[in-house]
Amino acid sequence: MIKMLLVGELNDTLNSLNECMRDVFQIQMCSQNAKNVKDMARIIRPGILVMNILEINDDVREIFETLRVKLDQMPILVVGTAQIQEEIKIMLDGFKSFLILSRPIKAQDVLNACYRLLNLNVEEVRQNKEIPSKIKKKIIVIDDNALVLRNIKSLLETDYEVSLATSGQKGLDTIREKSVDLILLDYDMPGMDGKEVFETIKSDDSLKNIPVIFLTSVAEREQILAVLKSMPFGYILKPPAKDKLLSIIKEALDE
Repeated sequence: MIKMLLVGELNDTLNSLNECMRDVFQIQMCSQNAKNVKDMARIIRPGILVMNILEINDDVREIFETLRVKLDQMPILVVGTAQIQEEIKIMLDGFKSFLILSRPIKAQDVLNACYRLLNLNVEEVRQNKEIPSKIKKKIIVIDDNALVLRNIKSLLETDYEVSLATSGQKGLDTIREKSVDLILLDYDMPGMDGKEVFETIKSDDSLKNIPVIFLTSVAEREQILAVLKSMPFGYILKPPAKDKLLSIIKEALDE
């Protein structure tokens, strides 16, 4: 099932949405609080976010600013009144994929809008009842070797959305700009090496729970011990075999 974060004040409308969609989405409900939304989005990494907004207030504005920083690529569906639609449109400016619906509205219409945002066939979903998880998880590969980057991307891009970074600093910038589910990190790099990147990630509360798998081209015992001392999720030798790489990634992502 695709994970959904359902945001709003607990009321009949939110309960109705939950009842309508829980058979086809894995739903986590969250209060209309910017910190809670940020934390829940980081923990569950939803495929879609649905917001039930009664009025525009500081909490709502802060939620959209939080989403803009980390989750502007995630599909967002907003259910609100006609009176606040224009302001919602302004707050959603720059987001990649969103829809706005006006109340009064049927829960089934909200469900159909979710299908559209996720590019799912409504009739196919109705027949199968459960939505298959079609959203690819996001992996970033950080390595100073362009050939390694291209090879790993070719191994993974069928199953995952793969971003590439040619240095530790560029990798950190990318991770901070957009949400990623897993990091493949070269241990030996000029400038900011893998160990330093790893320590920076683990010291950041918004990033520390992202699993990191080290890439190393050295199979010597001392090097492996140095890698493991940092306590990443794991490590793999370069060049990685596809089956071994996919196996450790699936384990890290709990697939």
